[in-house]
Amino acid sequence: MSRTIHSTVPFPMLADPGTAPLLAAHGVGPEIYFSGNVLDALRPGEAEGAAASLRAAGIATSTFHGPFDDINPGARDEEARRLAVRRLTQAIALAPLFRPL
Repeated sequence: MSRTIHSTVPFPMLADPGTAPLLAAHGVGPEIYFSGNVLDALRPGEAEGAAASLRAAGIATSTFHGPFDDINPGARDEEARRLAVRRLTQAIALAPLFRPL
């Protein structure tokens, strides 16, 4: 099914087994949001399981909304820039699992 509507879905909501089928039933593509706290708390296999549940529901692609609060990759403060790069790198590392558009 073509997904003409995308809605932000915080990553923890994908842990609910009813989320992916509900999105698929209504033709909604998830814009998966990964906050910094979620990226730090991800357990091994958790992202893989969520990606598999989306594919099983017929959702082959999604979009991402990575962390943005307090993120400044152009910061002059080296420590602030390091945090921004780490957060963005964490989110980008998940791309092969979810195949975001």
